[in-house]
Amino acid sequence: MPDLQINYDRLHELAGQARLLKEHLDDKVPGLSTGVINANGSRGEGVGDPKVASALSHFYHAWDKPFRDSMKRLDEMGELLDSVATQFFTMDAKFAAKAQSSLSAMMYAQWQSERDEYQLYQETKDEKFQPSPLWGADGRKHDQEAVPLLPWENPPEDPGAAPTQLNAEDVWNELHPGVPYPGDSTPTVTSNQYDDHERLVSQETTVQSDKGLGYTEKTTYTYDDDGKDPSQVRTELTHSDGTTETIVTHYNDDGTITSENSFVDPDNSKNNSSSTTNTTFKPDGGGYTSVSKNQDGEETVIEVVNNPGTTTDTRVMTDDEGRVRKWVGDADTDDWEQTEGPSIYDDSDPDGVPDAGPNGSGSRDNSDGGASTEAL
Repeated sequence: MPDLQINYDRLHELAGQARLLKEHLDDKVPGLSTGVINANGSRGEGVGDPKVASALSHFYHAWDKPFRDSMKRLDEMGELLDSVATQFFTMDAKFAAKAQSSLSAMMYAQWQSERDEYQLYQETKDEKFQPSPLWGADGRKHDQEAVPLLPWENPPEDPGAAPTQLNAEDVWNELHPGVPYPGDSTPTVTSNQYDDHERLVSQETTVQSDKGLGYTEKTTYTYDDDGKDPSQVRTELTHSDGTTETIVTHYNDDGTITSENSFVDPDNSKNNSSSTTNTTFKPDGGGYTSVSKNQDGEETVIEVVNNPGTTTDTRVMTDDEGRVRKWVGDADTDDWEQTEGPSIYDDSDPDGVPDAGPNGSGSRDNSDGGASTEAL
């Protein structure tokens, strides 16, 4: 059983219901916003009897603030529920996108192998080898029958066009025929584009939940001439709440990496942020040093010492205010446990140490095992 289960679709639905309830209610006490009480809170003329009007006025003023507070709480509850739903959904969606990316790469490699085998079959199926003649007991030469150069007992089939789209439901149905697909009604879809050199130039994955939560991850790859590895990778993440993240990573000729990150909240520009990170790797996989600067010029330095094959690697983070945090763990798997310094989650606690899990350091996951390129 999993340690934690979150029904983020249900939370998202409840958030919508809280907002809908607020929309259906008046900002003021329902039914008393006209006639009895004026917009400025003074007594209106809707009720002729002064005693009744006075009683209603007292009632209104007694309940006005609590009711307004209730409306505010409904707003806050909706925001909280949606925030939790979005965070957990995004975490699952990133795992799904990473799994789809790996699977689509495997499927493309399998297609290449099948295509090469089919091409070889087409090129050699009519080629034959003529054995040398044999001399019989009668002293006469006997010619031998020509035989296929390659004995294709089971000729390969044409694999068709290259696979450029991966649908999670199609994969499930192929692996589990007759078993209903257990995922959402809108399965995860990954679309790939390749250039003439069969290099991946674009990959886009879309994850949708049944209740409207969504996540899109699009990555484009830029290559220098006929290079096998990309010189630049640009990733754009779009979340359910409309916020976007952009990560542009440059692989420099001197072996260093430069990453530019930005976060945009269309509903609140105060949440926008950006940073630039320069990463220098140590020889023989011995770790790396990364220096990040955010839009305010604040600098964070991360020093990682990697002893391959051990779990005693060290990670030291020094922020712009001189606070030092230390972790011990496995740099190859990005699995760390904080041992010294203030909590990464609470800068005001100088002695706090969080119960850090595999990514308790706050660094993002890196599928290539490289340095974290996100400003912390």
